[in-house]
Amino acid sequence: MTDVVAVGGVAEPRLLDVVFLHGLDGDARGTWTGGDAGTFWPRWLSDDFDGVAVWSVGFDAWSTQWRGSAMPMQDRAVNLMAALQLRGIGQRPLCFVTHSMGGLLAKEILLHAAQGQTEYAVFAKAAKGVVFLGTPHTGSALTGFVERLGALYRATAAVKDLRHNAAHLRHLNDSYRDWAVSAEVGNLVFFEARPTKGVQVVDAASANPGLPHVRPIPVDADHIGICKPADRDSLVYGKVKQFVGQILDARKRPAGENALPLPSSHFTGRDDVADAVVDLVEQRRSAGVPLGVHVFDGMAGVGKTELVVQIGHRIAGGFPDGVLFLDLAGYRPDMEPIPPAQALRLLLAQCGVVPDETQQAESFLRALWRDACAGRRMLVVLDNARDQDQVTPLLPDARDCLVLVTSRTALIGLRACTPRKLEELTAEAAEGLLRSIADLPADRAETEVAEVVHQCGRLPLAIVIAGSMLVHRPGYRPGELAEDLRRERAFLDDLAEDDGSLHIAVHASLRLSYRCLPKSLMTAFRLCAWHPGPEVTEPVLAAMLIVPTDHDHPVRVSDRTIADARRRLLALADRNLLRPHSDTHRFRLHDLVRASGRLLPEDGTGYDREHVLKHLHRAYWATLQRVELWRYGGRQLGGTFTAPDGDLPLVPIPDVDTGDAWVLRERENLMAFVEALGDRPFFGASMLAAQLRDLGMAADAERCYLSAERSSAAIGFEDGRALAVRGCAELAARRGDYATARREYQRARKISRRADDTMGIALAWRGLGSLAFLVDDLDAAEDHLRRASSLLADHPRTREGHPVAVRDHANTLAALGEVEHARGHHRSAFELIARAQLNLVHVGDLRGEQSLAIRLAEVQQNLGDFDGARRRLDLLLREHRLPADKQAEAWWQLGQIEKEIGDPVEAVALFEQVLRVQEKREEPLGLARALLGLADAKRLAGRLTAAAADFECALARSTELSDFSGVADATLGLGDVAQATGDHPRACRLWWEALVLATEVDAAKVAFKARVRLGSAR
Repeated sequence: MTDVVAVGGVAEPRLLDVVFLHGLDGDARGTWTGGDAGTFWPRWLSDDFDGVAVWSVGFDAWSTQWRGSAMPMQDRAVNLMAALQLRGIGQRPLCFVTHSMGGLLAKEILLHAAQGQTEYAVFAKAAKGVVFLGTPHTGSALTGFVERLGALYRATAAVKDLRHNAAHLRHLNDSYRDWAVSAEVGNLVFFEARPTKGVQVVDAASANPGLPHVRPIPVDADHIGICKPADRDSLVYGKVKQFVGQILDARKRPAGENALPLPSSHFTGRDDVADAVVDLVEQRRSAGVPLGVHVFDGMAGVGKTELVVQIGHRIAGGFPDGVLFLDLAGYRPDMEPIPPAQALRLLLAQCGVVPDETQQAESFLRALWRDACAGRRMLVVLDNARDQDQVTPLLPDARDCLVLVTSRTALIGLRACTPRKLEELTAEAAEGLLRSIADLPADRAETEVAEVVHQCGRLPLAIVIAGSMLVHRPGYRPGELAEDLRRERAFLDDLAEDDGSLHIAVHASLRLSYRCLPKSLMTAFRLCAWHPGPEVTEPVLAAMLIVPTDHDHPVRVSDRTIADARRRLLALADRNLLRPHSDTHRFRLHDLVRASGRLLPEDGTGYDREHVLKHLHRAYWATLQRVELWRYGGRQLGGTFTAPDGDLPLVPIPDVDTGDAWVLRERENLMAFVEALGDRPFFGASMLAAQLRDLGMAADAERCYLSAERSSAAIGFEDGRALAVRGCAELAARRGDYATARREYQRARKISRRADDTMGIALAWRGLGSLAFLVDDLDAAEDHLRRASSLLADHPRTREGHPVAVRDHANTLAALGEVEHARGHHRSAFELIARAQLNLVHVGDLRGEQSLAIRLAEVQQNLGDFDGARRRLDLLLREHRLPADKQAEAWWQLGQIEKEIGDPVEAVALFEQVLRVQEKREEPLGLARALLGLADAKRLAGRLTAAAADFECALARSTELSDFSGVADATLGLGDVAQATGDHPRACRLWWEALVLATEVDAAKVAFKARVRLGSAR
């Protein structure tokens, strides 16, 4: 009889099925249970994972005739598949966990499914992993395995069946090895280190499956005990849990989007290069080695971007986790190259990861990027790189990620890359490209075609533009085109750039193409060329197309004007003057096309650079204002400008998430616009700066604040100027530059005082108070914060209930509470933070209210009110739909409480929850800190080996992140473990190391703990 038992209920929605298969004399429960019912470890998996359905299968596999009958293995495999299918297993990702003969049975199931054409083929497609506990893999060891089973179980029916089929079993293992590699099924293998009744049933040699990167793991148990882990900290359970988690993460991870531009339908002359790259990638993938970095360099217009786009689209199917594309602006005439930190943020955004304000240092961003790429198959295209210093930090340290880079210069210093230099097309290839575009037969106009491509310098970009003229001008012959190009080049000789006349070839082709355009497209092209950003969208062109007049028209777009803009953009793309993005609503210009477009003569319509900047200014301003209104509860931030009446956002902004998404999507265009303005004012700059700051774009935020200060100074708006200076001060404080922050806050206070702006003076005092707190000057911090609180409490906007003013006052009260808490005045701290929380409740700031609730629980803990702290956190977790980061904070605080009241077992469970949340968030710093909390709880629970392992892991992660406070804390914890194990000299050495490091990095709490321990040790 076959029994498929659901363990812990069936998870919905089911993302993964985990099926346990026992061996000889096993059953659905006893095989997997140790000393008592609480050690039935399939239940642990069910409890530890959401979305995982765990099943334990019972079937007849008795070792003696009188206990029952055991059907042959092939029949048993079909029987099990039928039973599993009745439970819906096989319709979603599947993982087997097997013991002994159950592992052979799993192989039989999967190979039967893979090689058959029946309804059971779904099991092979669903299989993602197999865990083998005490199962042999190599064919030569199978006979010995069967004989050793016979020694354990005597010459029984099941063992005789194995003996009779030994040849089949050897073939089964060889076939499984080949199939598992091709199907990319994961394998986790364990073997026992102890004999059973004097017999070593499965040793290291027989357990080795011969699969790439699979190494059998020894377990300190015998053949029967290997499948009975004692607790959740045991090696077997920990590795199986990790294995299942990896499968589940891959299942939860959405299929990556393809961010590549659309490929051109006319691609020729580079097929040999494209084929070579594709073949090399496949060879490396088959060999199981890193796919590597491929760099394509060559002059502007030679076709580097088109080549990598073509390659990318050919191989995109092999990268299911995402195809990323980033223009690094290395040689943009109107924009500085994107710095590595900013490029990392943009790549992370394409992966759906937005770093918080504690993760803005390049080292943190690189760690986030490595974590985002780990275990994934992604293609990353880095276009228009300036040099190797810009590219190196962006390389993912992941075997299955491929990187394609383009640059105008050879990146000689880039490690482990495959360089490929592109020259201009051969004459034959260039002529073939022109004939392909213009649909010219191979035997016509040979001389004229040759002259056209010669005048185009055999550059693909120039040839594509010139060829489009032959398509869109009926009767225009190649000979006429060649002569026109010759005249244009003669006219443009004096414009030759440093790298030769080949740029002239592009400009000559573009001038001719431009003169052939209808007037409506001429206007659209010139506006696109003057647009400062890398991409033009339909709403933006619609705004720029508003007719220039002497008086101010409202800048607003409609469905009709957007449709007209789309028609023009697509027509320009048809003529190869623009390149559509993959979603076809965004269009790019080649750098040379943009530069040439800006050299075109004025047409007298008034559509010039000034018109473009003016209309963009107002369109962006109105959109940013709508985003700001959502972020600040429907009220505009003090110190910002109001957009002109009648101007409307470029796109609908119905909520804060849509607004944030628009800012992130348009970031490059917005920053290019700020750069293009130079010293001229942008009245939406402070709004944009605050939005970018909150989205983690600190460098861009600072540039916008500087622009906002110029804007405000230009028109004498001192409130706005002070706001911008305070913004720069806050950013300086966040990056640890306290001297600059103090100087800027003082400057902001002087500006606000001259303007008689009480609110601005108060906020400057608050900033100075926060700085004093950071450097442990508590007296100055209290003085500054009390001044700020008094001014804010009496301000009319606070009394009127203005949300921003009330929030500012609440944050100031909370900061005062932190000062009192640092002094040990916990009652006073509690009262101040409680008042601050009440203010946030009144203005509906839910996230701020949640943060202060967690802080209040910590203060209650310091007051000894553990029950009150628990109730507060339990209520928060139960009645609020907390975001993941707040859940982790609440559980962390509960764990700290349990540690303090002497229940480390409960504390371990809580910190494990924190760890799971941070793993799902893929947040490296939070993960390291969760490990620290978990390790300390395990130490207090007496699980010293596990505690030491977690402290070591936290130490490694903190070191990688340059989080030296975390390094000091982990070192302290390792010292505590050493002391608990009786290694007093090592404990003192580690405590001393922690004290030295904590003192250097100003980690006061860790330094205090280390001093106490060293003092006690004396």
